Amino acid sequence: MHPLDRIAINAQKKEESYFDELADSQEFYSLKAACDTEETGPNYPQIKDITGGNWDIKDPKSMYNQFTFYSTPTDTAPDFGVFNLYGSSKFTDLVSNGVLGTFSLIISEKFKNILEDFELGNHWFFPVYLNHKSETMKYFVLHLKNDLSDRVIYEQSIFYTQEGLIGKNKKDITFDSEEHYQKYREELKNQSPNSLLPKTSIKAKKIVIDNSINIDVVTSKRTGIDIFISSKLANKILESRLTGIDVKKTKKLHKNTANK
Repeated sequence: MHPLDRIAINAQKKEESYFDELADSQEFYSLKAACDTEETGPNYPQIKDITGGNWDIKDPKSMYNQFTFYSTPTDTAPDFGVFNLYGSSKFTDLVSNGVLGTFSLIISEKFKNILEDFELGNHWFFPVYLNHKSETMKYFVLHLKNDLSDRVIYEQSIFYTQEGLIGKNKKDITFDSEEHYQKYREELKNQSPNSLLPKTSIKAKKIVIDNSINIDVVTSKRTGIDIFISSKLANKILESRLTGIDVKKTKKLHKNTANK
């Protein structure tokens, strides 16, 4: 594993310790690509580079621009080119990559077939080819567009503020509405008018969403780049022994069980 990747993982573990006092969610698990395991090989991401494809960041139809956060792909047959794995990487059911947006997953046909039995919300599947040494295999890009920020119950949710990218001086904060949240977010931006990023940012600690939501894959601008899956889907992934997938309990996302 690259030293910078190891630093990032250690920082993530430190971040997760801030949630220790919270209860595990009964409805959701987190889903991520596995990192540096026997299944995946030592490289993270598993994708080394790409042969061909439209990756011109200035082109609105490039893969960078079509497959970013909460985007809607415009092509019915996107030109991804061929993704090349590191020699020490392995084909897995979820393949980590560093070029597509976080909500664009490279998955095997086996994983795709399982997901098609679940409610994925707004999503697209596109074929893509992966090359490893002399072997080429057909995979799929799963692109998700499910921002459920409008279903957050702010009165029951907990956020926190932190300074800088490494998260100094964390402090819990609550809001009574979306408007209250946005107003405070704007105030923080105005405190650093000449900076690309505000000195103090808002992060999600415990997000409670509307109990009527019945999709199995959840993302939200309030929870950043996290992908959450229902306990039903998590159990199916584990039962199916899919590879390259890190499914863990989460404390961050909950349903409003008070109004079941």
